[in-house]
Amino acid sequence: MLLWISVTLGVFWIIFMLWLRVVAFSSKPKRDADEPASDQQTQKLRPIGLMFLFDRLLPHYQIISANYDIEKYYKRIPSSEAVARAIPPRRLPRLRIFEWPVEPVTSNAEIDRIENWLLVLRIFGVIFAIFLAAAIGALVVR
Repeated sequence: MLLWISVTLGVFWIIFMLWLRVVAFSSKPKRDADEPASDQQTQKLRPIGLMFLFDRLLPHYQIISANYDIEKYYKRIPSSEAVARAIPPRRLPRLRIFEWPVEPVTSNAEIDRIENWLLVLRIFGVIFAIFLAAAIGALVVR
């Protein structure tokens, strides 16, 4: 079972990194009642990694609530395109070795595609939970 979960997370990580090119997200800001909206800081970019995908695989537990309060997704852009821009794009540090230039995903079609892939990941999580419950049930009956 652990092997299947690992393979599923690896495949979805590859889908997000290479096919969708989505590498980060920012969560919705938590506002205090007495703090005006203009004083809010820029939201921190959170990488889409295995922990994010594992959390979305098991949505009932919500290990990190920021993984569910997503404001924007960010996709990787080529470095040559980032250098050519008048205003430099935000950068996502990766492994403390290099940075990826990123831009927010603005197309509704792309956002829907990302959300649909996360829904498919959740469906896999339900399937894995059913198989795990069946395996535990088989052990208990014996």
